[in-house]
Amino acid sequence: MVSLGFTKLADGNLVTKTSQIIASMTGNANYTKPAPTLAVVQTAATTFSTALTAAADGGKTKTAEKNGARSELLGLLRNLALYVQQNSNEDLAVLLSSGFDAQKEPQPAGVLPAPQNVALTQSTLSGQLDFRGGAVVNASAYEGQMTADLNKDEWATVGVFTASRFSLDDLKPGTTYWARERAIGAAGPGAWSDAVSAIAI
Repeated sequence: MVSLGFTKLADGNLVTKTSQIIASMTGNANYTKPAPTLAVVQTAATTFSTALTAAADGGKTKTAEKNGARSELLGLLRNLALYVQQNSNEDLAVLLSSGFDAQKEPQPAGVLPAPQNVALTQSTLSGQLDFRGGAVVNASAYEGQMTADLNKDEWATVGVFTASRFSLDDLKPGTTYWARERAIGAAGPGAWSDAVSAIAI
């Protein structure tokens, strides 16, 4: 996809980018019938460049004329970008030969880090403990686990939750329990958090 990032360029950089696009598309066999024509874009670019120079001294009228010329040029460049998109046949090299930039493909977040600032606290209800963890960026869900014997390393899954918090229910009063969680993202489950403990009441 053609990037429309040129719309956010500073005025001087927009003039430079427009010149680059015109030079790249002139005589380019991939784009034989630009719409709008390169001549029309060049005229708009010249008008904008002239207005930009005139507006350097300030003044509301000259600034307004410069902004109007910029808007006109951007409209033509958007249409030209659409033409390039339609004629590049999804070939990145062909697209880039136009002088326009390509949109960056979103990158997967990768394996997510372990939740931080985890805590297990006593609930107001008997036989229940509440787990809290810090939210992880790009996490779509969280998996919670618990155990009553940390030495055996036998964890039972409590469930999968949309928030980084969950409760342990039906616990035996006076027993110490451990809990942990991990975030789940596009790349799958992440690293487990530290195990935290509390005594059920």
